[in-house]
Amino acid sequence: MDKYYAPDLSFPADMVTSREQWYKRCLNHPDVQDKLSLEHIIVDERKDETGGILKTQVIDCATGRILTELRMNALYNLRINENKDIKIKEVRVFLENDLGKVTRLAQLYRIGALKYRLDVRKASYWKLEDELYLNGGEKGLPLRSLFFY
Repeated sequence: MDKYYAPDLSFPADMVTSREQWYKRCLNHPDVQDKLSLEHIIVDERKDETGGILKTQVIDCATGRILTELRMNALYNLRINENKDIKIKEVRVFLENDLGKVTRLAQLYRIGALKYRLDVRKASYWKLEDELYLNGGEKGLPLRSLFFY
């Protein structure tokens, strides 16, 4: 992926500020994988940007089953590095406005991330402010946020 992304890649809406941080986020849910299919591309040479309409499918890695599918627009700010390679510097993503699909996507990522953390870290639980939390950070991730519909 280094071939495509600049080291200082950013996703401003998701608070991602580096390529390495993006890779960690992508690898945080190994049970599910995104398959992106480009449906339409737009190029703005004046702004060094390109945009695309993509179909994204979240796929269960174990079975190959499509868990959910939605459309999104992605806008990529490009730059040419010192080797004259085109790199993606910034990504802005606009998801389909179907709340049910977006909710399902977030739920699948969270469940995938939780399963990964449980398998790898043998996480422990504790009660804090009347809510159950999983290890991680000062308060951790509220488990109730994993299942919200």
